[in-house]
Amino acid sequence: MKLKLLLVGIALLFAGFVIAAVSCTSGTCPGDQSSALAGFLLIGGLVITPVAVGWSLYDRRKRTPVSSPLASEPAELLDNLSKRLASNGFEIQRDVDLQPYHLDLVAVRSRFELSKFGKMTRFMLVAKVSDVDASMVQDYSSRTTKYALDNPHTGLPRGLGRGVLSIPVLVSEDFDDEVKTWITETLAPKHWAAFEFPVLISTRLRQLYYCKKTPVWGAAYYRGFRRFVETQIGSQRAGSERGAVN
Repeated sequence: MKLKLLLVGIALLFAGFVIAAVSCTSGTCPGDQSSALAGFLLIGGLVITPVAVGWSLYDRRKRTPVSSPLASEPAELLDNLSKRLASNGFEIQRDVDLQPYHLDLVAVRSRFELSKFGKMTRFMLVAKVSDVDASMVQDYSSRTTKYALDNPHTGLPRGLGRGVLSIPVLVSEDFDDEVKTWITETLAPKHWAAFEFPVLISTRLRQLYYCKKTPVWGAAYYRGFRRFVETQIGSQRAGSERGAVN
């Protein structure tokens, strides 16, 4: 319903601009029926479009789940994550080989999102590991993001009505301070109509680590990614924060 309302608003704006352009070819707009119709359509579009966007944002915020505590056992953490993502419309796969890694969980959801102005395919790819350093995080993130880009789950071409979000997740008992500092300060490589947002989960500390920097390009997206990670994976600060799942 909200999508249909948005499309109606956009159609009214487009029709209004076209009629106005045709009826005002000389640079002045006569007060005839065409000009009146163009004005009516433009006003309708200007009213309906923000109402549809506001309705969608309000509804999404109302339905946002409170982040849950992270489990301290990897098996329980993966089970909880699988159930939570499945309940939010993700398709779940377990035990996927992506050499040299073994993915314990792959979750994917593709749907139209008003805030992204098109279809967004979200991947979460999770693996239990040990002895993690920055180069391993980069390699894992690169390989899993390529997997996401190679498995579109939709017929729309990337960049023309479709975007991709890849969230590579590494689960370990803990990580050394150098890796924790590195991931919080390092932006992932840029891609055409795709985003890469690696995450580390320490089961001993029950804490998430991910990039806290916000780039100038895509700033609104990155804030949404962080909220998405907190609400979908969980947080040590469960219940203390709410955020819209973008």
